[in-house]
Amino acid sequence: MKKTKLLLVVMLVISLLTLIGCGSSATTTGASDGKFDPQKNPLAIIMILKGHPVHNIVQMGFLEKAKELGYPAEILASDDAAASSSIQIGEAGLSKGVKGMLVWAFDPSYYPFIKKASDAKVKTVVPHFPIKEGDAPGLNANLSADPFKYGQEAAKAIAEKVGKKGTVAITQGSFNTTENQAAEGFKKAMTDNYPNIKVLPPAEEGFDAAIAISKAVGIIQSNKDLVGAFSTTGGGPATWASAKDQANKADLICIGMDYTEQNIDLVKSGKIYAIVAQPLFEEAQRSVEILDKLLRGEKVPYFTPLEAPIVTKDGIDKYLDIITKVKAFFKK
Repeated sequence: MKKTKLLLVVMLVISLLTLIGCGSSATTTGASDGKFDPQKNPLAIIMILKGHPVHNIVQMGFLEKAKELGYPAEILASDDAAASSSIQIGEAGLSKGVKGMLVWAFDPSYYPFIKKASDAKVKTVVPHFPIKEGDAPGLNANLSADPFKYGQEAAKAIAEKVGKKGTVAITQGSFNTTENQAAEGFKKAMTDNYPNIKVLPPAEEGFDAAIAISKAVGIIQSNKDLVGAFSTTGGGPATWASAKDQANKADLICIGMDYTEQNIDLVKSGKIYAIVAQPLFEEAQRSVEILDKLLRGEKVPYFTPLEAPIVTKDGIDKYLDIITKVKAFFKK
């Protein structure tokens, strides 16, 4: 009888110690009662060019959704365009205890950082830039529009507008994976469907406005039969609108990227025919939703496809509403 009582006491003590141990481990990711607590799982967005108007759209979507779901969140971004600068800032975020990150990984140089975050048990999501599963070890999820597809759609829009003949140009901010895919989609659609349209080799605009405009003017002057241009970068609409003015080529049909305030104004004024409305706000918000699920231990698909429609003057106002929100959010 005494042995039985002693055994019961020992079992009770072990049970209590187990419960205490479970309670203490729960506090690392959630509340002391074992329930998940977003407040104890801070999020961060890692990117370059903190004040860039395109990036401000992404940042607002990220911060707004994080607040809605109860997460503390911050922008960890460099002022310059160097991936190494933002990676260094992101690594500081790891040491501060960030639990989930949106990584603006426009370049494979981010992949070792993503692996480092994964090794530190930090969940990572990359929006905007399609990354084949396995190429970035440790990456939890990726979501983006298809650059090849919207490049094809831009080609169709320009071809139909210019009467399916003439010469068209392609310019890129840089020769990176995403812009290369958009340019390739554009060229393939033109080659396959519009034999009377000549596509010039892609030219690099760069990110200095004056230099980019000068290059576009040079393309116009060197190709007297130029009827259209597709830019795969957010600065492209301003580049080509200015080049058209300087080269006295008002009838040139141009499509560029992104619904910044300047680009929207250029479409509304008719200086640019259309923009590719990459889902900047949507992809940021959905990235936070995915991080929320990951941090709660839920399974998510690796890749989520998004749409990036070609938007002309008729459909541009809905994007102006987003820009108005961004300006108010950052008090610009």
